[in-house]
Amino acid sequence: MRTGQILVVGCGNLLFGDDGFGPGVIECLKAKYQLPDGVEVIDAGTSAGDLLLDALLGERGPKQVILIDAIDLGLKPGTVKEIDLEEIPLNKRDDFSVHQFPSLDILKKLRDSKSVDVRFLGCQVESIPEEICQGLSDSVAHAVLITAEAVVSMVS
Repeated sequence: MRTGQILVVGCGNLLFGDDGFGPGVIECLKAKYQLPDGVEVIDAGTSAGDLLLDALLGERGPKQVILIDAIDLGLKPGTVKEIDLEEIPLNKRDDFSVHQFPSLDILKKLRDSKSVDVRFLGCQVESIPEEICQGLSDSVAHAVLITAEAVVSMVS
């Protein structure tokens, strides 16, 4: 586990269109912003589960975890929304296994038993292709900077 008090984790697969939203936000944060000490930003790709298990099981973990991922809530593509863990839609809960989350329960345990402030920022996808196709849609690419700015506000 990293030593940061705040852990910002971008989840997703760059090879599948808008699913690369989370890593895109992390890349933007690293390239354009000077974040405060104690803030770690990590492109977890499809391996966020390892980081979260470390946070849950480790003696020293973060005080806040901000997860960034693509979602499908039927909103206008590119819409960024903070979602409470209990409001994560069933189709996204199942999708966590794609990102190697053991389950949504690990996030709730971090929040409840470790008193970690767990936040989830999702961006409405335009589409996620069935086959490899790199690159974000225009609407989701535009949301990358908006989300990066929201993260900066949360950690400042």
